[in-house]
Amino acid sequence: MKCRVFLLLFLIVGCSQDDKEEMSGDFTGRVTGPADGFDTLLVLKEDTLGGTSVINNVNRHRISEYSVNAYRVMLSSSTEIVDEDGEIHMYGDLEDSAFQFMANREIKVRSNEEWEEKWTELDRYLSYQPRFLPVYKAEKIELLPYGLEDFINFHSPLIESKFFLMTFHKDDDDITIPSNVISDLTPHLHSREQISWQSFFVAEDNPIDRYVHTDPMSHLVLSNEGKEILTDDWQEVIDYFKEREGD
Repeated sequence: MKCRVFLLLFLIVGCSQDDKEEMSGDFTGRVTGPADGFDTLLVLKEDTLGGTSVINNVNRHRISEYSVNAYRVMLSSSTEIVDEDGEIHMYGDLEDSAFQFMANREIKVRSNEEWEEKWTELDRYLSYQPRFLPVYKAEKIELLPYGLEDFINFHSPLIESKFFLMTFHKDDDDITIPSNVISDLTPHLHSREQISWQSFFVAEDNPIDRYVHTDPMSHLVLSNEGKEILTDDWQEVIDYFKEREGD
């Protein structure tokens, strides 16, 4: 009887260890963008500036008390890339990975190396000091769905007094907004507030295409709190800032 009990316990413990080893090389995070010239991704799990999101508009200036839970992930031509539909591609066969690795897209990394969580102290934002981050080789990358919120969290300004206006379009001939931005919007800004504008050409393969209208265009206003308004009516953008005047 004692022998049978011993064998049963051995089998249970053995299965648990196998499961742990199978998952030891897996971790998830968000990419800062496509791989660099050395086929290396920067993958952020969390930092003390943007939390679990990669953020744009961060300059090279020093950041006090800044630390990151982030990693460099090396790709090879044989690294499997699993897209949202479950289709598998070899990284070496991808002609352009810009839309697969949109900034702030969440991915799952599978590595044969055992992954260990590590926080690294940096003087500047992680994209400016990647050489100090731990390195892993990827056997497989799973692309998780990219949503509008991922785009918004990346582009939202950090400063409370700033707004960011984006105009999405597919035809450059439709862009007639720049001359109107200053005259239509700045009179309704509060003291010391600023607004910057950018046109955003939406290619058919861009995952953001499913969330915005581009016939002929749509407008997204972002603040440090995220989305303020998304509309295809320019007058609604003006009305939004007019209504803020009394706040």
